[in-house]
Order: sequence, then structure tokens, then C-alpha cells
Amino acid sequence: MTNWRNGLLLLVLSVGFGAWYQGARSVQPETARWVRIEPQTLEQRLGLVGRLQAARQVTVNAPFEGRVAAVLAQPGQQVGAGDPLLTLDTEQLDIELRMAQAAWLKARRYADALEHWTTGPEVARAKRNLSSARNALSTSQLDLEENRRLFERGIVAGMEVRSLIQLVDMHAQAVLEAEQALEQTLAQGQGDALQIARMELLNAEAQYHALLALHGQRTVNAPLSGVVVPAKTAGVNQVVPLQAGQHVARGVPVLELIGLDRLQVLATVEEQDLPNVQQGQPVRVTVAGQHLEGRLGPIAQQPRTLDGAGAWYEVVAELELPAEPARSSLRLGMSAQVDIRISSKAQALVIPPEALQRSSAGEHVVWFREDPGQAPSEVTVSVDGIGPQGVEVSGLGAGYVRLP
Repeated sequence: MTNWRNGLLLLVLSVGFGAWYQGARSVQPETARWVRIEPQTLEQRLGLVGRLQAARQVTVNAPFEGRVAAVLAQPGQQVGAGDPLLTLDTEQLDIELRMAQAAWLKARRYADALEHWTTGPEVARAKRNLSSARNALSTSQLDLEENRRLFERGIVAGMEVRSLIQLVDMHAQAVLEAEQALEQTLAQGQGDALQIARMELLNAEAQYHALLALHGQRTVNAPLSGVVVPAKTAGVNQVVPLQAGQHVARGVPVLELIGLDRLQVLATVEEQDLPNVQQGQPVRVTVAGQHLEGRLGPIAQQPRTLDGAGAWYEVVAELELPAEPARSSLRLGMSAQVDIRISSKAQALVIPPEALQRSSAGEHVVWFREDPGQAPSEVTVSVDGIGPQGVEVSGLGAGYVRLP
């Protein structure tokens, strides 16, 4: 009897211990870690390093040879478009201008004379000479006819008739020469002569107006808004500021203007990254702690530098400038970080790399559940790509994946 009771007690204790053990297991925390995943926008970006520079930098050249009369804008000064920068002395230009005007007036007078040549004095004189020669010929012919009748009647000698015949021939030759002279005189105002006179007039007029336009540029104005800097002279390392009284030649740089209304970043991209960049791509630029938006501009066709690993190409990022006073903190030459968005994919699922496992069949699998209260299951997935955010997979939805 006692043994039976002991056996029954042992059975009750065993059942109670089993129930307690199962309950203890159910309340203990899970050793595995679960990470929440949901569709997100997946971007691939390329980072470049560059320098801030002006999009426009204009060299101001001397419009004509002369002496600097006054410098109206000093290096470092900010000017607006159309503001005066310097004035030039026009003493030598005034001489050239007067000579050109005199040549133009002469050419105009000569061309005008040829345009009205047929009514001019030269043609009138040739016509008068021809008329006189014809009148003399007519008079001598009448005298010859009269003397021939008298000779037939025996009133005059034959010598007088012969003399009149010689006079008629002489007057006839004079008429021919006068006609030829008139033709030659008329030809002087036609054809090539007239065309040459017109071209010489056009050249003289163009030369005069060109010098007159240069005279109007004696005050050199700023072509754009920006900051004035000294011009660099080829072959000279030291930059010499422009001074009054300095002689300048035509076309020689005298000042430079750096426009601050448009800024850009000049960076370099490696050869292997060229397929990922193209003009017009949106960029995000960080400079002086400010985040600016912009777009890629032209990409160089030739490399700037070559090394053993490949070539580097210059690329320009055009910036959208902030409003003042944030813009005032930007300085040319500042270093800048350029972030280029290469691609963007919406509704992408990214998991931590350690959540990806291999099944016995060699497939990629993850342990997945839609909510924390659901039992996990092994799901086969496809790997679409690997990036800084993790592994992009397909075959899952929003939920939780298990980490080892």
C-alpha cells in the first residue's frame, strides 16, 4: 500500500515538473534577433571632391592702343554690369579718326562725281570740243563747195581748192578725235572705274565708323556683375595692378571680372565611373556646411590627369545658389563634396547581409514572419543587388527577418 502511494506521488511530481518546465521555456526570451523590413527607396550615389569656382570669368581687353587716363575700379571691388572700370586717353585715336574722316569725304566726293559723270564738267568739255570740231568741219566743207563752183567758172585758182580739201580733211580728223575723246571721257565714269570708286567709298566709310566706335569705348565698362581682379600677363609671374598713365596695346588684357551670380564646382571623375555620370544628372553639393542642389554640366572629353590605374576627367556641377545672407559665406576655391544620384528604385526591400542564408539546395533563404506573433518560416529569395544599405532581395514583403 505504501509503495503504491509512493509511486502515485512520484507520477504527480513528474507531471508537475514537466508542466513547469514547459511553462518556463515559454516565458524565457528568444535568443534570435528579428529586424523589421519594409519597402523603401533605394538609391545608388557617387561621391566626388571638387572646388568652388565662378561659372563666368571674363577678361577685359583694351579696345584700342593708348594710355590709361584713369582707373575707376580697384582689384577686389565688386561692380555691377555696365559700371565704368577705366578710361583711356584718345589723343592718338583722335588723329586717326580725323584722317579717316578726311579720306571718307574725299572718296565720297569722287564717287559722287562718277555717279553724275555724264552731266559733269569733263563730259561737258568733251562735248563742246566735239561740237566745235563739227562746226569747223561743216564750215570748211561749205567753203570747199563754193570754191569748186568758182573754180569751174574760172574765178579762183585750183590751188585754193586743193588747200580747202586739205582743210576739210584736217577738220574731219579733228571730229574723229573729238568723238573718241568724248567716248573715253564717258567711259571714265562707268564700269570698273565707278565700281572701284563705290568700293573705296564703302571702305573709307567703314574705317571711319570703326574708329568712331572705338572712340566711344574710351570708357571701358563691366560686361557683367562681379569682382574685379588684376589681369594676368602671359610669361609674367607677378601680377601688376593697372595704373593711370600706363600704356596698353589693343587687345591686351587689362582687368578680369569674376561673376558671382552663378557658381559651380569643378571636380574629377575616375574613368571607371564615367558610365554612371551624364550631363543633367541631379547632384547634391556640400560646401562650407551648406547643402546645395544642382545638376551636372559638361563632362570633359580628354583626361586632365593620367595615372597607372586610369584617367581622371573634369566634370562641372552647376549650383542653385541660396539667397542672401547664406550666399555671402561662400568663397571661391572652397572645397566641396559632390554627391551624384546614379540610380533610384522605389519599393525596394533591403535586408542585412547576415540575414541571408543558404539552403541545402544552394538557394538563398531567410527566416521571415509578417508580425512578431507569427511563427517564422523559411522563404526563398532572389538577390537583386548589394549596396551600402544592405542586400536588395525580391520575394518578400514587409515584415521581420531573423538574424543569427
